[in-house]
Amino acid sequence: MNSHRTQGRMNLFQLCRRIPADEAARLLNIQVTWKGARGWALCPLHGEYTPSMMFDRSGRWYCFGCGRGGDSADLWAAVRGVRTVEAARELVLIVKGVII
Repeated sequence: MNSHRTQGRMNLFQLCRRIPADEAARLLNIQVTWKGARGWALCPLHGEYTPSMMFDRSGRWYCFGCGRGGDSADLWAAVRGVRTVEAARELVLIVKGVII
């Protein structure tokens, strides 16, 4: 991979890391309820009746039900069924208005 492409991808993910996972959840119509330092939601990746998807103040998420987690791009990719790089591009465009 050439350095220009690597740098563009790095900048893309650096921008995306500034988007908290709970903001991505909001854009995906996932309702997050905050209780103290943690947010909780019903995981859209598997059927459930009790919230097992946790969001933290560092901007990450983890589902105790299905064991998946990560940052905002990982959440977007999992819910929308796209590759992580495409998820990052979509999020940065929607939230930051930047095309990469």
